[in-house]
Amino acid sequence: MNKNKFEKLLYLFFLIAIFAPAISFAVEIPNPLVSDDFKVLIDRLISLVFTIGLALAPISIIIAGILFMTAQGEPGKIETAKNIIKWTFIGLLILLCSRAIVELIKTTVQVKK
Repeated sequence: MNKNKFEKLLYLFFLIAIFAPAISFAVEIPNPLVSDDFKVLIDRLISLVFTIGLALAPISIIIAGILFMTAQGEPGKIETAKNIIKWTFIGLLILLCSRAIVELIKTTVQVKK
């Protein structure tokens, strides 16, 4: 390993050693799945999956847009970007419809929280 790479690696290790404790103690994330009731647990799991899906959809659309802009006329990359956008919207539609179906079943069966 040459000296330049070693210095960069040492600098990176130093930064991680300095800032890792500050980052780890700065954020406390409560466990979203803690519950005593099975119905509440399922409802929280559905909400967690829904939130993650809603967060990932714009990210994948942005990635597809970047891929589309950097394709430079290559048909394969353009087709890949179009497929990413198409399947993202299909997944988002399924996600929204599934949430609506769960809420419809809850109101029909009269499940109390």
